[in-house]
This record gives sequence, structure tokens and C-alpha cells, in this order.
Amino acid sequence: MSVVKTLVLFACAHFNFQSSEAAVKAIIDHLPVRDELAGGNLENVYILEQIHFHHGSRQSYGAEHTMHNKRYPTELHFVHYNQKYGNFSNAVNSVDGLAVVGILLDDTGTADNLAYKPITDNLHRIVYYQSSVNISGFNMASLLPKQRHYFFYEGGLTTPPCTGSVLWFIFKEPVVLSKIQMSEFWQLKKTTNGTIPVVPMLNNFRPTLRLGRRIIFSSNAEADIPTLGAASPLEYRSFLVILGVMSVSLLSLVI
Repeated sequence: MSVVKTLVLFACAHFNFQSSEAAVKAIIDHLPVRDELAGGNLENVYILEQIHFHHGSRQSYGAEHTMHNKRYPTELHFVHYNQKYGNFSNAVNSVDGLAVVGILLDDTGTADNLAYKPITDNLHRIVYYQSSVNISGFNMASLLPKQRHYFFYEGGLTTPPCTGSVLWFIFKEPVVLSKIQMSEFWQLKKTTNGTIPVVPMLNNFRPTLRLGRRIIFSSNAEADIPTLGAASPLEYRSFLVILGVMSVSLLSLVI
């Protein structure tokens, strides 16, 4: 059984946020220096392509991974492609093509999560498909949980074509938002302003699948899951620390 080594996520500074028919997501600007994921069971460096959210509705929770049979309201994905393939399109059909870091989001906060406010405070401005808004003062590193222990397994995409090409890293500690912040996701629409009927963008998550023969590894001991492999704690480093806060553009497009 292999051991998951230290996982390193390098942070850069420019996002182009979008609200699509499928999810709120951010496409990474093509900069000379790109965000990178390395370490763990990864044999290559993976380049950050986009981040996106999966959410539910007022009646249901929408995270795509469950933790000890508990489903959280929302899940944030950092999607990376293997740099040896050159781009996301080339990598998506390869078994080692993609690596995704998942963050579970809870709605039990008594106050707003300040790190997520640049996103949630502007969702009402991109309710409809093909709408957009520019945002300044966004810090990607602050979206991560303080505790960096995680689960690792080999799986696949949760959106079509659902290719089995994803190495998954799921943080164990959820990030807490307020219920008001979480409710901002429920107002999003799949249709353009003025289109009849209006189609809400709700429950954009794939149902949980059976584990099958997959092996789940852990970055720290889990006494209640004795079949997990051992791993080292997740390490986070900011690659471009001097850039600090970044500017973000929220758009509404079709994937």
C-alpha cells in the first residue's frame, strides 16, 4: 500500500469567475506563472485550470462527497490538469490527467465567512446566464480550510463525460459559511434574463456512488476507518506571496 506524501498547492493571483448553466466556476487567466499542485501520490505537476461549486437547494444538500455518511450543503472543487499533456482538453481522457482538490462547505456559521464574501456578495449580480461583474480584493488562499488533513483516492469526473481520470484530494475539515451566504447560490438561473420559463440552477451535483474496489488513503490516522492507508499532512504554500489580493471577474457563460 503506497503512502500519500506531502501535497503542495501553489497559489497564484488571477481568476475569471463565471456562472454557467452547470455551476459557478472560475477560469484561470493564462499567466506566465500558473497555480500548481504537486506531491502526494502525484508523479507530475498539475496546473490549476478552474474552480467551481456544486450546491443543493433549500430542501437538499449538494456536496458530491459525503464524510462519515454526512452530506454538506456545498462543495468547492479546484480542478488541475497534468502539465505533461499541455492543456486540460488533452488531459481529460488520461487516467493520470486530472487532479481535483475538494473543499466541503457547511452553513452553520453564526457570521459570514469573510474569505468567501467577495464571491457570495456578488452572486446576485450574475443570477442569469451571460451576465458578468468585476470583483477586486479576492484571496484564493483564504478559501482553504485551516486544517489541511485530507482523503485521497483515484476516481473520475462528476460531470459529463464522467471520465475516470481524476486523482481526488478531499479536505476533511469543512469550511463554515453562514446560511445567508449559502442561500445566495440558490438564486442562480440556467436561463438568460427575460427567458421564459426561468430555470433555476439547483442540485447541480452527482449522486454519491459506491466505493467499489477503490482504496481511500488518509493524511492522518482514522481509527474508525481501519482500511485507510497512511499519508502525510497537506502543506499549503503561496507561490506568489507578494501579489497578495487578486482581482476577479464574475461572468455568466455556458460550459
